[in-house]
Parts: sequence; structure tokens; C-alpha cells
Amino acid sequence: MKMLFFDFKEGEKSFFEENELRDFEVEFFENPVGWDTNLTDEQLRDTDALCVSEVSELNEEVMRRFRNLRIVSVRHSEYKNVDMDYCRNKRIAVFHVPAETLPDKILETTFNNIRDYCKGMHTNQVY
Repeated sequence: MKMLFFDFKEGEKSFFEENELRDFEVEFFENPVGWDTNLTDEQLRDTDALCVSEVSELNEEVMRRFRNLRIVSVRHSEYKNVDMDYCRNKRIAVFHVPAETLPDKILETTFNNIRDYCKGMHTNQVY
């Protein structure tokens, strides 16, 4: 599974370096994703999951660029930055972290949501 990880903080990257992530290819981007984000044809074609914070605006125009998008994960308790109608219509799963999640556990919860979804265990799924 290919996951693009946007608007990350340097400390978040260490989670992926310290944990073995079988079957996951992760690429990191410091900036939020947008309609004008410079990505390769391969990234747009092969990306299964987007992981963003609340500052990325995931509207239809942005998500439509990713031809095989199956999962959106927001590293925040709210997901108002995601076009939920588009996700429902395209059957894209959307996850967020519960409000009570401790700050140092947000990334772990985010990744666990994606991993569990891939295994067929749907937790914290908005759609």
C-alpha cells in the first residue's frame, strides 16, 4: 500500500523509522496537499492512502487527482477539511483520531486505523 503523508512534523517521521511497516510504502511531504501540489504521475496513479492534518483541504478537485485513492486519514479529531460527499460517492474510507487521543499517540492511532481497515477491522471510520 502506498501512502502519502502530508504536512508532517519532523518528530512524526521517526514513528515510521522506528516501527516496521510491512506492506506499506510511505512518502513524506512537509506542506499540505492541494490541487497544485507537484506530484509525479506514478504518485497520482499508485497512491492508496492520504494522511493529512487539519490544514490540508481535501476537496473533490484535490482527491480526484489520485486515481486509486481508497483511504483518507486525518491526524486530528475533526475532518471538516474533507469533502465527505465525494468520499461517500467514491467509496473512500475516511478516518480521524478520537478527541481524547493523547498528542503523542496521534500518529500511532492514525496508522493503526489504516492498518486495521486493510485487515478488514473498521475502527474510527467516518465513512
